[in-house]
Amino acid sequence: MSSIKSSSISRFFKDCLSKLNFASSPASLELKAPVTVSLEITSHCNSFCPGCSNVFERGKPELTTSQWQAVIAGLAPLVEEFRITGGEPTLRDDLTEILGEIEKQQKYFHIFTNGLWDDPEKKIAQFSRFGFLASFLVSLHGPDTETHEQFSPKKASGEFEKLLGTIKKLVGSGFAVSTNTVLTRANYQKVEEIAKLALSLGVRGMVFARFIGEAKPETRLNTEELKTTLDTISRLKAQGYPIELGNCFPYCFYPDLAYGCMAGITFAAISPQGEVRPCSHSPLVAGNLLSEGITPIWKSPALRKWRRKLPQNCLSCSKITFCPGGCKAQADLEGCDQLITGPVKDSTGQLLEVNLEEDLRPVLSAAQRQEDFGLILIKQQQVIPLTHKGSKLIQQLDGQLSLKQLQQKFGGSALSFIYSLYIRGMVDFKNC
Repeated sequence: MSSIKSSSISRFFKDCLSKLNFASSPASLELKAPVTVSLEITSHCNSFCPGCSNVFERGKPELTTSQWQAVIAGLAPLVEEFRITGGEPTLRDDLTEILGEIEKQQKYFHIFTNGLWDDPEKKIAQFSRFGFLASFLVSLHGPDTETHEQFSPKKASGEFEKLLGTIKKLVGSGFAVSTNTVLTRANYQKVEEIAKLALSLGVRGMVFARFIGEAKPETRLNTEELKTTLDTISRLKAQGYPIELGNCFPYCFYPDLAYGCMAGITFAAISPQGEVRPCSHSPLVAGNLLSEGITPIWKSPALRKWRRKLPQNCLSCSKITFCPGGCKAQADLEGCDQLITGPVKDSTGQLLEVNLEEDLRPVLSAAQRQEDFGLILIKQQQVIPLTHKGSKLIQQLDGQLSLKQLQQKFGGSALSFIYSLYIRGMVDFKNC
């Protein structure tokens, strides 16, 4: 039997850095293009949310159908998946033509919507033609009308019921649906009620996000309220609720639910005018896809400066490899991300002995993309960069060599690395 040692994520990264030439911290990582892109195809919306943190300028001429199609075609060779947002994306009359280009490029995409559809049956019929439509993310900011409408005020009566009806119809039509809740003073004490409502609607997941933007008494939680809310979310996850966090929570603030921000590193937002920004919450414009390709924009001085902008506390943090400096958009707004409390000291954790049959043959189940420094592995929201040396092992994970043979060829550290990929869903095993 082959023995594989495993421990914490930080130990895994440290091991890869020293023995397998794992690429350096995401904060200094420069890809040739983002992995995931949010297409903000319109600034128009049929809801007015006082806590809306969209930063693009409303009222400006938006990209035409053919321009969006050209942007998508230019991004597709490098981008792994697209998120379709707005405003409210379903308000575009040419939405199916825009989505058709993504379908043509055979890239998976997700639609972010407020669910206030006048004719859901018609829209669902239109969406049913797309095989690469992976999921819907539908706004749900409360378990009842009053709470929901404190964040998303109604324009007409019955809108909360219309929203719930849209979710039910999407679920009933076989689509993967998740709800999205921005945590505010109005709803943070009702997280469990929101989760139970979402589950009763048949959704596959529920996303809770911290509020990003200017501090407002009615919206942003203070740190104690946010920690209390994360305690509830952590408890619900332990009970089996399919909950995810939707944006950055620094490791030093809440280790159990840490979510490093990869804006400007693996993620980008494209405005309704084709402008490239590091994230949906940042007004920083690095270039426009109507006049430049994504690679020169992604390597531009503006985005290099963004990526390297780290709080002093984070520079010596042992978790910098997967929590690169908190929310930079919030830091730009207020001078720092108030959730950053200080560097976390290195801890090797308790090593685990894992025994696997030595004749098992590992098979890579993650997407790959070549980069100047080597390659990146991509699986859902996970991105793991490897240098050329480390990538040589990856090329052998095709089911032809056994663990014993890989250990003989690459050394014992290779087994720890393979197991680390396995527990992240990037490697499967097959028997001889």
